[in-house]
Amino acid sequence: MLVVEDDSTLAELLARLLELKFDVVGIASRGNDVLPMVRRHRPDVITMDLGLTDADGTDLTTIITREHPSSRVVMATARSGRRDLMRGLAAGAVGFLTKPFSGDEFLATVEEAARGGFPIAAQTHLSAEEIIETQELIVEKINLRNAIENR
Repeated sequence: MLVVEDDSTLAELLARLLELKFDVVGIASRGNDVLPMVRRHRPDVITMDLGLTDADGTDLTTIITREHPSSRVVMATARSGRRDLMRGLAAGAVGFLTKPFSGDEFLATVEEAARGGFPIAAQTHLSAEEIIETQELIVEKINLRNAIENR
């Protein structure tokens, strides 16, 4: 697990929560630190803040999922709009969690992503139908990427 979060207090808290169930390889609070850490540690799951001070989490997610397709990115952000959700998913994220969230909700979301699921937390203000449709789009995108890679 890699925690990408520009709020150092929240980053430490999230890392401590994750350490209850996972091996945390590090915390990145600046965009410039993210890609070197991913390349060095190759984490299975990355929690990604969208609003880093020196980088856009969506852009980083695009690079990470292109270079390391097995890494699963969960967006953990204060942004809750459908546009942000769709941009994150188009970049390759498999999950989306809107701040503020509880520790239990955070752990459950990351656990689902680690198991291969596609968690989208309810506070994204999407209907159940939209969440299911979005999850189906993620699965289609991953299947297409796998088919291209296996040619």
